[in-house]
Amino acid sequence: MLTATANNTVEDLDKTCEYFRSISQNLPDIQIDKKKLGGMPVIKDTRIPVSLIIACIKDGMTFEDICNDYGLTYKNIQNAMEYVIEILDTPYQE
Repeated sequence: MLTATANNTVEDLDKTCEYFRSISQNLPDIQIDKKKLGGMPVIKDTRIPVSLIIACIKDGMTFEDICNDYGLTYKNIQNAMEYVIEILDTPYQE
């Protein structure tokens, strides 16, 4: 969750949130809502954060395991991975 500190302002946080939200626009399974997990990117209509899916993959879980354990679809997982790739490939510009 992003919070304002002495080094950044609420305006800076709004810009950052808008950057993350803009990347999610082309990925229908990714939702960013300030009322859900403090604005963390989640799988749409769930409280399952994208970061959890990535952590599961890092820990060696298969897509099938993740789908079964969390009630997700293969497409949900693909979109979560695509979201992370887009974040890494799309430079943040003010």
